[in-house]
Parts: sequence; C-alpha cells; structure tokens
Amino acid sequence: MHAIAARLPDGYSIQTAERRRSGQSEQLWLVFPIMIILTLITLMFQVRSFSEISWCFLTAPLGLVGVVHPHHCATAVRLHSIIGLIGSPAS
Repeated sequence: MHAIAARLPDGYSIQTAERRRSGQSEQLWLVFPIMIILTLITLMFQVRSFSEISWCFLTAPLGLVGVVHPHHCATAVRLHSIIGLIGSPAS
C-alpha cells in the first residue's frame, strides 16, 4: 500500500476505511424481523391469500440463486436472462 501511495501525484492520498463496530451489525439484526413483517403486511394487502404469500416467500430464495450465481462467477448475463429477471405478466 505504501508503494502505491508513494507513486501518487501531489495532492492525492490513500486512506483506509475504519473497521466496522460490532454494534452496527447487531443493529442490523434488529431491523430484519421488522422488514419481514412489513413485507408480509404489504403482500397481504396486495394478494389477500396466505397460500400465495407463502409461495412468494418460499420461491424468493430460488430467484436469488439465479441472480447471484452469474454475478458471483463473473459470467455474462445475457438478454434472455435479464428478461427472465423482470418477470412475466401474471396469468
């Protein structure tokens, strides 16, 4: 890092970020249940069926696998994949 910083032009510098405090990640875990409950309430107003809400929550991780995998493996996401992510009209 020091070798790179030495080659920088005048007026430029490199600063490292501070480490995260453990309190920040603990606060995040407090937000997750609230977020899930708000999502359930929103879906309940839109869908008005517990079975369809359960399908939404059960199939969401499957969609994330299809989205995260190409980006994690640094493969190209082609047009038909993007169209599949947008979704098809409700039948």
